[in-house]
Amino acid sequence: MRSMTLEEYKDWRKYVKCRWGSCAGGMGLAGQGKCIFNGEWNNPDCPKYISDDDYEKAGHND
Repeated sequence: MRSMTLEEYKDWRKYVKCRWGSCAGGMGLAGQGKCIFNGEWNNPDCPKYISDDDYEKAGHND
């Protein structure tokens, strides 16, 4: 998925629908306007969503 535009980023509460706050990839969206997993930030049921705990359990603790 594309990065957010500057206008979307400024008014992110209107556009961001994913659960970025509990997703292991959410900090990329928060800091750069782009999910580091190339997820769908406008989709509340993003197929790339993975919780921080599940991400660590999968061995990605870097």
